[in-house]
Amino acid sequence: GIRDPLWSRGLGDVYKRQVLAARGAVNPKGLLLLAPVGIGDDPDNAFIDQLPELVDGEAAFALLQQLVVRKVLITRRMADAFVETLADETRRAALRTIAASLKSDAVQVLFPPACPCTVMWGASDAIVPPPNVPTKGLRMLPNVGHLPHVEAVSEVASAVEELLDGAFPPSDAWI
Repeated sequence: GIRDPLWSRGLGDVYKRQVLAARGAVNPKGLLLLAPVGIGDDPDNAFIDQLPELVDGEAAFALLQQLVVRKVLITRRMADAFVETLADETRRAALRTIAASLKSDAVQVLFPPACPCTVMWGASDAIVPPPNVPTKGLRMLPNVGHLPHVEAVSEVASAVEELLDGAFPPSDAWI
């Protein structure tokens, strides 16, 4: 099986990697998760419903700014580009499928995994609020929303370096 460190951004990645690990296809040395669905509180269904249905840049701009604390990080140009990607009906359909799965009770995350894991979460994440219970490997990032890799670049980069360097704590040392 695969023994490389893994990092994931989003439910699809998390679920896929956990299924692979459960089947013995991968046995990662470590796992880095960024605000994963299924571990924290329920996701914001209004956001999830609106995202695949966006058709204009102004609405997209307002919605996408909910992802971050520092609103300047989301520009109107980014919002327009996002809406352009949804002109491809295949992409829009895929996003609708993902949105439906996020809202279903079928989201089952195998946590904690059987390998060392760090979970990075924005303390101000309004899209997928962080867990209210102790979570092994959780690193809360103050003044950060749902996109820690955008708002806390150096912290996420350091966690990736730790993962690649094998500096993750052994699983019995998780807090």
